[in-house]
Amino acid sequence: MKGLSETIRSSINHYKVNGLPDFFIYFISNIFVSIIPFLLLPILTRAFTTSEYGLIGMFSAVLAFLYSIIGLKSESILSIKFFSASTTTFKNYLISSIYILLISALLIILASLIFIDQIRTVTFLDQKFIFLGIFVAISNVFITIRLSLWMVQKKPYPYAFFHSALAVLNISLSLLLVFIFNMGFEGRLYGIASAIIIFGIISLYSLLNNKLLTVYPRKDELIETSIYAYPLVFHAMSYTILATIDRYFISKNLGLDQLGIYVVAVQLSSIMIILVESVSKSFLPIVYEALNSSDYQKKVAVVRDTYKYCLFYFCIAMAIAMMSKFIILIMAGDKYFDAILPFIILLFAHVFYGFYEMFSHYLFFKQQTVRLSSVTVFVATLCVILIIFLLPIYGLIGASLAFLLSAIVRFLIILFLATRAVSMPWLK
Repeated sequence: MKGLSETIRSSINHYKVNGLPDFFIYFISNIFVSIIPFLLLPILTRAFTTSEYGLIGMFSAVLAFLYSIIGLKSESILSIKFFSASTTTFKNYLISSIYILLISALLIILASLIFIDQIRTVTFLDQKFIFLGIFVAISNVFITIRLSLWMVQKKPYPYAFFHSALAVLNISLSLLLVFIFNMGFEGRLYGIASAIIIFGIISLYSLLNNKLLTVYPRKDELIETSIYAYPLVFHAMSYTILATIDRYFISKNLGLDQLGIYVVAVQLSSIMIILVESVSKSFLPIVYEALNSSDYQKKVAVVRDTYKYCLFYFCIAMAIAMMSKFIILIMAGDKYFDAILPFIILLFAHVFYGFYEMFSHYLFFKQQTVRLSSVTVFVATLCVILIIFLLPIYGLIGASLAFLLSAIVRFLIILFLATRAVSMPWLK
């Protein structure tokens, strides 16, 4: 952990001078929120069968898909516009994002009503969880908006408290429903859904209470937000396919038991995602402020820290991989022994996801969502092709390799595009 502490310390010292002293608070908050479900894993893997755990993994995949296509990441334009737009104009961007959310949600509900039988066949989930997932996704967008605004407003303490309270409620409700009310694996699904819906309502109330929402958006901001967001439909869908398509093929070809083993590998390897996304979310306002600044030294510092974090991700993954057998046995138990090799492969796939995250910020900042979508569609297609060829031959290892190779290709393309889209001291 020495490399992490040195990198964070240098970032804190630099950004204290430049008016951003709160990186560490955001980072610790994101780590705390992400680590709680991870620590719950040893309890749940022993409480459920592998097939039940496979269904929990499928519900998570459905939520990931719904998160991506309902919000369309239209809220991400708010982090960009906060630094350059007036208060009134910013409010118009905010309400425009919510209009897009509601339109997308309505379309998803209609599509689900029409194709519910096909969706149930693909996901193995009851229809009640499909529609519950839609409302969870809507609530999650309001939560994301609320947290994003606190971050760009440099209000780390409300952000940390709200974010942490959501995670604690999620886990508390899950344990209560699973072990006290004996609801089995469904208790975990209802625990996730209830916590997010409750905090989604709180987020909406907070936005209203802070007078951040107008009634109608202006035409110009609505059009610009739509132009920014709707190309991300393809990005969001393809990104979700990239993250979850392996679970579909495994469930169809190898069964729910193997899917349960694979989901454990995915969840344990997500320790890298915990690190990656905690750094990425905390680093985002620093990147955007530097890009909006004429201060050359800020740009140098951002590039330097980008490289430091990428190197750190790789070193941490190597250290975790060396302890992979011990981690699987302690966290999941003997029945998940076959998850070891997929766990290691997925670990390094998440490293390349971390590399991608650090450079994708620049494309979002330049609002090059069409390019971003094109890359993600291409990589998702590549991932599906690789799974079709590798899964029948290598089983769970083949699915993991397909994800790793796709992650490497995605990073290399985004690296090429980002370094040409934004003028930064990349080699200085």
